[in-house]
Amino acid sequence: MAWTTPKTWASGYVVLAADLNTHLRDNLNVTAPAVMTTAGDIIYASGANTPARLAKSTTSTQYLANTGSSNVPAWNEVALATGVSGVLPVANGGVGTALSAPGADRILFWDHSATAYAYLTAGTGLTISGTTMTQAGLSGLARVWVLWNLSNSPMDMQASYNMTSVSDGGAVGDTDHVWDTDFSSANYVIAGQAEDDHSVWHRLGTMAAGTITTQNRSANDAVVRDSTQSMLVAFGDQ
Repeated sequence: MAWTTPKTWASGYVVLAADLNTHLRDNLNVTAPAVMTTAGDIIYASGANTPARLAKSTTSTQYLANTGSSNVPAWNEVALATGVSGVLPVANGGVGTALSAPGADRILFWDHSATAYAYLTAGTGLTISGTTMTQAGLSGLARVWVLWNLSNSPMDMQASYNMTSVSDGGAVGDTDHVWDTDFSSANYVIAGQAEDDHSVWHRLGTMAAGTITTQNRSANDAVVRDSTQSMLVAFGDQ
């Protein structure tokens, strides 16, 4: 039902039932008090002189949005891509700056000196590809090191880096080593020493990318003994 422009009455005009129905009853039926039925309803124009009712939303924290092909109001959530403007501050969970694609793989980090977020650019020896950052030229740095006690039962690691475990190799002075991160192959280098006149430069069996067995012996290689402090480092590519 649409609104009808009220009739201009002339003196002596006989008011008919049709006049009252069209210009009074029907017009009252399209006014806001007649259209509204529930607390929270909103009235809007669905066309020229045509009021319509937008029923209240039963979902919490909904907002009015002019969406759809007819662009009439509707209850909706705020669309971040189209419904907001400006930059979300850091204090409100944003990054406080408008970001754009850097054109290469980058890491977003907090630059404390500038009190702002920025992209981290890989420096010399660092490359970023997808979700991986790689540092080149580490073959000269120790990828594994460990200080362990062969005398304890079970033997224990006193300090270590990239070591999963040290355990009894079965014979006196033997130690089985397991790395956290394996080498890329069995082509790596180890070195070691122990307290007093012991040495751990002896290797038993075949080197593997993730494990190795070492043996402590005396300096003259005549006596195999346990040591309370033995040290090992390993170098290679992982």
